[in-house]
Amino acid sequence: MQNHKANKPDFRQLKKLCYEAGMKLTQQRLEIFNELLSATDHPSAETIHRRLLERMPTVALDTVYRALTTFEELGLVQRLHIANERTLFDPVIATHHHFICTQ
Repeated sequence: MQNHKANKPDFRQLKKLCYEAGMKLTQQRLEIFNELLSATDHPSAETIHRRLLERMPTVALDTVYRALTTFEELGLVQRLHIANERTLFDPVIATHHHFICTQ
């Protein structure tokens, strides 16, 4: 079995890629990235937003969506399109499979 934790991006990569792209590494982006990395599931933007509201009550859902899109563009996360589900996000960028039990 692969060690998926080793295939997750880290804060150094985030900082480097943001710098190279000329983007600010804001506190909100850091918190969103941290929440995604610490998740034990494949959360949706809405799930990440809900979890962040506990410690960042002013963070907007739109901010979470924009940050996740940016992370995807930087190659830090994968966007998962699961049939009849919301879009989910996966910080494990190495090739791996996702299975869904239908029964």
